[in-house]
Amino acid sequence: MGFHAREYKGPSSRRLVGLAAVAARLPSRRKRAPVVPVSVIRAMVDEVFGMTLPVTHWLTLGSFLVLLMSRARFDESLKIILEAFNNETFSYEGEFYSFRDVTVAPKPVQQPHPPIWVATSTPESFTALGRQGFPILLWFQGNWFEESLRAYRAAWTEAGHPGEPQALLRIPAYVGETPDRARIEPRESTLHDLRRVARESREEGRKERAAEADYYIQHYDEVLNTRVAYGSPEEMVERIQEFQERMGISGVLLDLNFGGQIPQELVLNSMRLLADKVIPTFK
Repeated sequence: MGFHAREYKGPSSRRLVGLAAVAARLPSRRKRAPVVPVSVIRAMVDEVFGMTLPVTHWLTLGSFLVLLMSRARFDESLKIILEAFNNETFSYEGEFYSFRDVTVAPKPVQQPHPPIWVATSTPESFTALGRQGFPILLWFQGNWFEESLRAYRAAWTEAGHPGEPQALLRIPAYVGETPDRARIEPRESTLHDLRRVARESREEGRKERAAEADYYIQHYDEVLNTRVAYGSPEEMVERIQEFQERMGISGVLLDLNFGGQIPQELVLNSMRLLADKVIPTFK
């Protein structure tokens, strides 16, 4: 569905149009759609098509933000989202935001609100999110989050939330006919994205991030080992099973055209291999 409205990242940054096309092809009005960032698009799709569109709230705690301020903004904005979903009209007075007698329209079909997933990577946030009872999204970048996930699950249990805590893992993925093809075919697209990261990081004055991207541009084998899931169908099955065993994840969100430069026929073939030879293993 594209990525944060960046056209180079995927075939469609116009998410509402893309979701409408998906809905038109679904046999039932009650289907689960891909996760996308918080937007009015969610409520429109939920109202018009009756599709389940989970809310994803992103916690940005990079080096360019003051940690405590970002955490406080995150908590306050999440509180506002819940207020908006649960009330016809509401007012809010906070440290960062103030509203008087506002209404969210159109209202989502799901009550009390669509599922809310929170994306995070900072160790201190896992315990808080477990305590609050939110399922989480993780972006694998060589960090297995094992200790943080144990803290998250312990906090979930201690808070008395029902059911099992859920964690989804997002990772660039590509399935090739052979191990060699799986590594070679997405290479240029992957390096394209790393060059973008290096360029934008330098423009923003983020020297460490730029240096890290430059390192991975020169060490593609390291990218394969620590940043992506590229392989034959058999290797992909083993990779996902490793994530399940080490992290206890509930599922994966696969970026099947990382960098947005893989030719369409190769992306479609990768998707077919994924559907025919990988997914059946986990049903």
